[in-house]
Amino acid sequence: VMRSRALYELALTYPPKSSEFKQFNEQAAKELADLFEKYSSWPIGFYAHLYEGQCYQALGQWKLAIGCFEDILSVNDTNPTMRKLITLAHGYQADCYNAQKAYDEVLAKNRPWLEQSRSTERSGPEWVALQYHIAEAARLKAATLDERDRQRPRLLSQARDLYRVVSREGGEYQKPARIALAELGRGEADIPQPKS
Repeated sequence: VMRSRALYELALTYPPKSSEFKQFNEQAAKELADLFEKYSSWPIGFYAHLYEGQCYQALGQWKLAIGCFEDILSVNDTNPTMRKLITLAHGYQADCYNAQKAYDEVLAKNRPWLEQSRSTERSGPEWVALQYHIAEAARLKAATLDERDRQRPRLLSQARDLYRVVSREGGEYQKPARIALAELGRGEADIPQPKS
């Protein structure tokens, strides 16, 4: 898994439209798919599948990426290691749907998982990421609605609440959450989607 993960990381050092970016991501995805096939009943196999999905996500191959994440989401396991893995898959899946402007999918498929989280889990980086992606979906969905739509205030309130939580935590989502929260506080729900 580490070798394939290193290929993925190497791909990220190239511009996204370059042949090297594509080549290294495709090679990593193939190796990770083989590992998942071999170890599909073990956590390491599911981690390989998660990373495979990330490769497809980097390539903009949303259907393949979401398929990998869905396989992980279908696992019914309360083991803390698997819950962390499932939460990571929820976050990556939400990011894929947001990139496709499928905000309803993010809200329908990921809010229930977040709502059943344990209080001790919510500050973990994978849960913070999931909360950020759900907040983004709620904010961006609200921006598509007419000002008089009854859903709009509820979605904006949900986004604010989640951004508030994320802005208190450290990590890569803290700054964008604070910016979005400040913009929402000024009533600017139509701020542009962050580039990632």
